[in-house]
Amino acid sequence: MVAALRVVALLLAAFWAMLGFGVIDLSLLFFPNPVFALVMPLEVSWGSFVTFFLVVPLATTAVRPAAFWGAAGLGVIAIVALAVGAALMAYPPVLWMIAAVIVTVAAVLLLGVGGTRRGRIPAAPPLFGVHWLLLVLALAGPLLWVPYTIHAAQSFGVLVDDVTMGIDHWPVQAAAGVAVMLASLTAALVPRLRRLAVVAVAFCAAMIGVSAAGDATTPAATETVLWAAWCVSWGTAVALSAQTFTAQTFTEEARSASTPRGTKTAGPPEGSPAVVNRSD
Repeated sequence: MVAALRVVALLLAAFWAMLGFGVIDLSLLFFPNPVFALVMPLEVSWGSFVTFFLVVPLATTAVRPAAFWGAAGLGVIAIVALAVGAALMAYPPVLWMIAAVIVTVAAVLLLGVGGTRRGRIPAAPPLFGVHWLLLVLALAGPLLWVPYTIHAAQSFGVLVDDVTMGIDHWPVQAAAGVAVMLASLTAALVPRLRRLAVVAVAFCAAMIGVSAAGDATTPAATETVLWAAWCVSWGTAVALSAQTFTAQTFTEEARSASTPRGTKTAGPPEGSPAVVNRSD
C-alpha cells in the first residue's frame, strides 16, 4: 500500500506540474517569455497555486508517505478555493479542474489511510492545536488577500484574458487568494497539515508578490508595488514562524516513526521489576 501511495503521488505530482501547468507557468517568473509578458501576473498566480497546493504536497508524499494528510488537506483547500473562484465569476469551465483535484485527493486518501491502518505509515500528529504566531498572521492575511481576490473577480472579462486548456486564469487567480487565506488559518490550527500549509502560503505569497511588483504596469496587473511589498513581507513572516515549531515536529515524527502502530513500548531497564504485557 505504501509503495502504491509513493507511485501514485509521484505520477499525480508530475501530472499537475506539467499537464496542469503548475511548474510550467511558475517557471515564467524565473525564465520570462515575451509571449506571456502582458499576462505574467496571471501566469504566476496559476503556477503558484497549482505548484504549492498540489505538486509540492504530492511530491513530498512520494518521498515521505506520512505527508499524505497534508497533501489531501491542501487538495481540499484547493477544491474549495476553485469553487469560490468559479462562483464569483459564474464560470463553469473551472469545474473540470475541481473534478481532477477531487480525484487526486481521493486517490491519496484511499492509499494513505490504507497504509496507516496496516501500520505501514506512522500515526499522524494531533488534528487540532493552536499556533498563536501563525494565527495572528492568518488573521492579518485577509487585509491583503481579500482585495486580491475581489480585484481578480472584477477584472474577469474586463482586462486581458489568459486561457489555458479552455480555462480562463482569472477564476484561478481568485482561487489562489482564497487558498492562501484558508491555508494560513489551517496552518495555525491544524498541526497535521501545518508544515505543508506553511510552505504553500509562504511561497505563494512570495511568488505572487514578486510578480506583482515586477509586472505592475502590465495589462493583467491588479495590485500595486506597495501591496506586493506587504505581500512578500507577510509571506516571509509566515515562513520564519516555521522555526518555532519545526524542531518539535521533527522530534515528534521521529518518535512516532520509531514506534509502529500496534507495538508496545520497551520494557523496564535491566534490574528493575519485570512487567509482563499480555496481548490478545
